[in-house]
Amino acid sequence: MKKLTIALFAFCFTAVSASAQCEKSLRITSSKTEYLNEDTVLHKTVEENTIIEITKTTMTISPGTKKMVATIVSETCSWKTPYVEGSTVYKVTFEEESKVKNATVVIEGKGGSLTMLVTPDGAEYMIRVPIDKFDEKL
Repeated sequence: MKKLTIALFAFCFTAVSASAQCEKSLRITSSKTEYLNEDTVLHKTVEENTIIEITKTTMTISPGTKKMVATIVSETCSWKTPYVEGSTVYKVTFEEESKVKNATVVIEGKGGSLTMLVTPDGAEYMIRVPIDKFDEKL
């Protein structure tokens, strides 16, 4: 019974710790952007510094001198080990020059390597951003 109680406590602590990561604002940096076709085959790579800032309600993506702001519509967080193994899936809406584009943004960690994949709704391409560095913003 004692082992069961300890195991249950450890599981609950890990689950709470992992989900708490989703409540934090992030600043992510990358040095390249990869463009994929709908079959996830690499089409083009652009060497550019990109800064991505994520808060509870917005996502700002700044590749080079551009700046795109999206409203976060929903978020699904599933990290086994925060920022190492797992993922966060965002449904976002970009508004640019009175045009609205919806997209799915997935930040995924596998073996300590982090990537962000942006898939615009209805598009025949995807944008993958290998993450060089991320920081939690206070």
